[in-house]
Amino acid sequence: MPIIPPDDLSRNGHPATPSPGPTPGPPPPHDPPETPPPPSPTAMPTDLLHPEDVSVETLKQIFDQAYLETTIDADGHLFVEDGQVGCYVFPSENGKDIRFAGFATPRQDASLLQRLTFANHANQTFKIVRTYVIDSGKVVFDYYLCVDGGITPRALVMTFRRFVGIPVEILNECDTENLFG
Repeated sequence: MPIIPPDDLSRNGHPATPSPGPTPGPPPPHDPPETPPPPSPTAMPTDLLHPEDVSVETLKQIFDQAYLETTIDADGHLFVEDGQVGCYVFPSENGKDIRFAGFATPRQDASLLQRLTFANHANQTFKIVRTYVIDSGKVVFDYYLCVDGGITPRALVMTFRRFVGIPVEILNECDTENLFG
């Protein structure tokens, strides 16, 4: 016959009555708390990045920890690459947002109308990334990440990785006139 612990139900479905037992003594000594293992060298910090912490140097450090290629150009702008794709990462002066910006140069013979038509088509098709033409004729793809309230370094890196893939998708889907040939 199986032994049913007192805190289990009896066989008839009613709570079992505990059997009288010895009076409890002092509680057993607690084992010392386990020391957590050291963090993995590839682990991303989970601390929040707040606007007052946002700077080119801080962003570079976060992307370096994620094993991404980073360079700071002569103007002090941060460029981050993930394989064959990359973009500039610009913190705002107040640190409340971070701008990701990529550029594409159309063929030299592409007219302004063709470039603007491409940008309009891209904006109608892809809602998250803004596409526009600048005075030099280059096409800009950008996105602003809000930092107000704090974000994790992981969220920053994941947003970067998603952003750099979108201009490639835009070029593949919206360049119907082979402007970037």
